[in-house]
Amino acid sequence: MAYGLTLDQVRKTNRPVPVTTSWGSMTSLTEMDEYAMSRIDILPGAGQPLHFFASEYQAFVESGEVIARTLDGAGRPQTGAVSAGEVLPLPRFHVHGFSSASGAVVYLFGPRSAEGFHTFAVETEEAAAAAFGALSS
Repeated sequence: MAYGLTLDQVRKTNRPVPVTTSWGSMTSLTEMDEYAMSRIDILPGAGQPLHFFASEYQAFVESGEVIARTLDGAGRPQTGAVSAGEVLPLPRFHVHGFSSASGAVVYLFGPRSAEGFHTFAVETEEAAAAAFGALSS
């Protein structure tokens, strides 16, 4: 009895290309009919702008420590630390942004949406850098 995939079952080799930003990079690893998964690399001392997704996701911190900036239901800013090995649920339309003093790798996993893995920004990269600078000091 054989286990795993045979060569005939493998559709194609996936060679994802990272999208580089001022705070790190984001790579869409797979988008199947049932789910999508992406990798986020956060540079040391950098932070993402606040944004949201049209679908819900789970964020798994593989390495480093992540500072999650969020907005609560009333629009007030909140922060919290997420360490390596922890999962942070990201509900649909939840405004958030990740930053890290030492750098971090985060994987996002959730349902595939019709528009693909698309973020909707709610602040500029300059505002995110200023917010991370204020948190650091």
